[in-house]
Amino acid sequence: MLKEQEFKLWQDYKAGNLEARTELIKSLEPLIQGQVNKFNGSGLPQTAVKLEGIKLTAQALDTYDPNKSQLNTHVTNHLKK
Repeated sequence: MLKEQEFKLWQDYKAGNLEARTELIKSLEPLIQGQVNKFNGSGLPQTAVKLEGIKLTAQALDTYDPNKSQLNTHVTNHLKK
């Protein structure tokens, strides 16, 4: 999905459209999966790590400020915490 489309979905979510949030999280799935893969071999269940990644992504969407960074960058930084 293009950055412009993701930004539009984020704007829709901020306007109260919860479907946009779900669609946005789905579009960020490759980003989430990339962070989850870093925990392979750690002994943690991959499903649990992925759920935590989705939760952190949802939190990142709530704290995103388009004046400070791009959405993908903000989400990635949030996932690294």
